[in-house]
Amino acid sequence: MVFTTIWSYRYTRLGKQIADPARRPSEFEIRRAVWIGVAASAVGILFLMFVILFEVVQLLIYFPPSSPGRRTSDPDDRRWTGELGICGRRDESVALTLSLFGELIVLVFSIWLLFRSMMASTEFPYAGNVE
Repeated sequence: MVFTTIWSYRYTRLGKQIADPARRPSEFEIRRAVWIGVAASAVGILFLMFVILFEVVQLLIYFPPSSPGRRTSDPDDRRWTGELGICGRRDESVALTLSLFGELIVLVFSIWLLFRSMMASTEFPYAGNVE
C-alpha cells in the first residue's frame, strides 16, 4: 500500500512533466510507469486477499460457528470463544478491507491512465510521429 501511494504521487509529477513540452517524457516512459503502477496494485490486491483469507480461516478455527459464548476449559487461557473474541478482530478486518478498497481505487486509476496514454490526442494528432 505504501508503494502504490508513492507511485500514485508519481503520477501527479508525471502529469506536470507531460504538460511541460521541454520536460515531456517519451510515450514508452509513460506507459512503463503506468504498467508498474498496475502491476504493483494487482500484487497488493492479491496479497491483501490472501491476508483476509488467512484471517477468516483463523476466525473459523478459534471461534467455530456452533460454539456458545463461554470460556475455554484451560484456566490459563483467558480468551472468550464468543462474540467478545470476534470483536477484537473487527478492527483488523476493517483495516484490511479499507486497504483492499484503496488498492482497487489505485488499480482503476492506473488502468484509466494507461487507457488515456494509449489514445491519440485530438489536440496534437501528430505528436508521436517524428518526421
